[in-house]
Amino acid sequence: MDNYLHIKTILGKLHHFTDEHIDLFYSMLSVKQLKKNTTLLKPGQVCNFISIVLKGSLRIYHINNEKEHILSFFTEESWAADHNSFVSQKPSVNTIQTMEPTEVAIISIQNLHKLIETDQQFMILGRILKDLTIPQQLSVHHTSPQGRYDDLMLQHPEWIIRFPQKHLASYLGITPETFSRVKRKHLFS
Repeated sequence: MDNYLHIKTILGKLHHFTDEHIDLFYSMLSVKQLKKNTTLLKPGQVCNFISIVLKGSLRIYHINNEKEHILSFFTEESWAADHNSFVSQKPSVNTIQTMEPTEVAIISIQNLHKLIETDQQFMILGRILKDLTIPQQLSVHHTSPQGRYDDLMLQHPEWIIRFPQKHLASYLGITPETFSRVKRKHLFS
């Protein structure tokens, strides 16, 4: 799909923007092709952008006690940023990295402010920030690994095929061994 039409579709899910609005928004974006394992944001950097995943996937994670803790995955048509760093404009503690070859459309915070100054219709983009609030992990809803896995299967069953088991286990806040056991139990129940 043409990037312009893709962006138009994604924006259309938020609000009915005119073609002029979409043209203006599109003119403020930069589209980037990224290789697997490319880092968009490192700890200590300020998140001064929001990206839209056009193709591929991203993950946001942090390291604690030398262990990786995945907070969320972003797939096609997702808006991705580090909410806390973006809103506060303070250094992030998280990393945002591609999981596979990925194409993103990036809008800087400066261009976002220009859009809002130009036309108040763009205030609706604030909705996306609400959806970026961390933690998004399913582990906040269930204490049992089985409950977290079941939620994952309800909300994002395609992730089981798409992402490595160790990353899904990290996202669910369980060990890879527990993930395997819960997955087997789910398959045979």
